[in-house]
Amino acid sequence: MTSTCKSLIVRNLATNVTVDNLKSIFNLISLVDSVQIIEDIHCGIVEFHEYRGAEQALVTMDRRTLSDQTITLDWNHSNAKIFIHNLNPNTTQSILYEAFESLDAIETCMMNNKNSLYGIISFPTKMHAEIAALKMNGRSILSSPIEIYVDENEDNSNSASSRRSSSNDSDVSLTSMAYENIFAKTPLYHTTIYIKNLSENVTKQEIKSVVQQYGEVNEIEMRKKMMIIKLDTHANASTAIFNLQGTMINNKPIRSGWWTKDIIGQDICLPLFSSIISPTILDTTFMRAPAPTFVYSESIHEYY
Repeated sequence: MTSTCKSLIVRNLATNVTVDNLKSIFNLISLVDSVQIIEDIHCGIVEFHEYRGAEQALVTMDRRTLSDQTITLDWNHSNAKIFIHNLNPNTTQSILYEAFESLDAIETCMMNNKNSLYGIISFPTKMHAEIAALKMNGRSILSSPIEIYVDENEDNSNSASSRRSSSNDSDVSLTSMAYENIFAKTPLYHTTIYIKNLSENVTKQEIKSVVQQYGEVNEIEMRKKMMIIKLDTHANASTAIFNLQGTMINNKPIRSGWWTKDIIGQDICLPLFSSIISPTILDTTFMRAPAPTFVYSESIHEYY
């Protein structure tokens, strides 16, 4: 199955960045079909003509400075979901739907009552889901302030070898890949992996005990429903990724892959995209090609 997503989310836009600015900049990387800016959340949506162009733009522009602000890019996947927690026990599916229907983009709405009460609402794109979360998180339904989380799983239409690498997750997902392919995916000095789809109550020690059977764990960093782990060798990290796919931890199947920050806590992108850009043209600071820049003034807009 081939990757089909051609849309990117551009976050943390400066207020002076316009649709024309974004289109001009990203057109220098690949042909852009359309651009939209959502001003109240300082985000943009850039729709490219083809998937490879969007992928190249993500690699080139993620965490670049645009009009004195660092932007971040992410795939605007289709079929995105949000999870609504802390619901009043009397909340029904119709009540939940009515609370969100003003957003005008709901595709499905359902309730889960098996172990704990929560709602699931699906939207046409991840951007729609994020807007819903930003607007509705903390709002009260039947006098109960709700908590909303955006589902971070990628679009199922994307192939396992072509999943997103983003500012939020900066990962290369390797589901169903052979060990040899996992090993060859990143340079030999790269030893950092991620584990995601974790339950909220999982601890560092639990994850460490699972991972250390494949190699020595040098560092481990906890993030929301995700752990970033630095192992001792590239081979051991590859073995951990290969063996951990689908492992059940606290009754949830985990996902694992290469984390594209070799030093935990530092914004260093590694050259993991050899099929997209040649390491010979990468800049020494970010190990990637120089990005188009944008200069704003009161009278002119320049792109160079």
